[in-house]
Order: sequence, then structure tokens, then C-alpha cells
Amino acid sequence: MIEFPPQISQEEYLKVLLTDPLEKLKAIIEKNNDKYSYWSDVKYQKAPEGISSKELWCYIKASRRAKRIIVWKKYGISISITNAMQRMCHEFDMNFGGSWGSNSIIPAENKVILSDLKALEKTEMRLKEWRITNPALLLNKDDIIVKIRYRKQANRCTVTLQPDNTLHVQLHEPLTAIAPGQAAAFYRDDVVLGGGIII
Repeated sequence: MIEFPPQISQEEYLKVLLTDPLEKLKAIIEKNNDKYSYWSDVKYQKAPEGISSKELWCYIKASRRAKRIIVWKKYGISISITNAMQRMCHEFDMNFGGSWGSNSIIPAENKVILSDLKALEKTEMRLKEWRITNPALLLNKDDIIVKIRYRKQANRCTVTLQPDNTLHVQLHEPLTAIAPGQAAAFYRDDVVLGGGIII
């Protein structure tokens, strides 16, 4: 049978919120938030001297409340963003590319139109705010490697300077999820030749 956690009064929450927890306690709170531990787990943990299991639970609950997002105010529905959720979002963002959003939003129908990755492939891009170490080694060469973000695959490209002072990057193979604001870096034989911001 699931044991209900102890009731925590507003005064107890306020006391916890106004008190900076000890370094040892911060580590315990983080560990419990990593696993999203329940009261049935927390009550058996060894807390620092002078801290009861209930006070530890109060610190944990207060830290979760601080990361809470109201999803549906009308019905009082909210979620707490856990460390694991943040790691998953970061992992998704780093591997998917692009941005969290869509240009295909239909507010009247409450819809977002998504497409497959093939539709996100691009064979060219332009860069602003670029820096080049040696233009003679980079511009108009067909053996340049471009990388977008640190986990994206390397791709051969040809880089040309445009009249509007942007760099045009012609990819030799399509890349998915190229999005404005991402950084692109150019290499030859593992030597950085420059880079810029995708527009």
C-alpha cells in the first residue's frame, strides 16, 4: 500500500524557502530530484544532522515547486520540470537540431503541422557574423568540411563570399534541421578555418 507523504504547512514551506540549505543537503536534494524520489524512499534516507526526514521532504518539495510550470491554470494543472526532463530536452535539442517551434501553426484549429526529416534536408545555407582565418584556404575550395553543432556529422562543402558580405555554403550532401542561429564551423584536415552564424 502506498504511504501518503506528510502534510507540509505554508509556514514550513516558507521556512525552507527562506533558509539556504547546507551543501550536503543540496547534494541530497539533487540526488532525489534526479530520481524523482517519493516520500516512501526519502523517509529512509540519512539526512544531515539536525534535519528530520519531514524537513528533508519539505526541501525536496520546495525545490520541485520552484521548477513548476502551470500548464492549464483554469483546472490547476501544473508540472515540475525535473533534472531528467531537462537532460532529455537537451539531448533531443542537440541531436535533432532546429528549434522548438514550427512555422506551420494553425491557432484557430489548435494544430501544429509536423513533417518527416526528409522535408528538413537542405543543400545550402548562408552565414552572417563570419570569421575566417585564411580566405585563400577556405573560399571556393571543394575539400572543406562543415560541422553544425558539435554532434552533427561532418559534411563536405564549398564556401563562397556573397556581395551582401554573407557566406554561401553549398553542401555536397544534404543535412537535416539546419536552423537560423546555429553555429557552423569550417575545417580542413582537422584545422579550424573559420565559422559563422546560420541565417
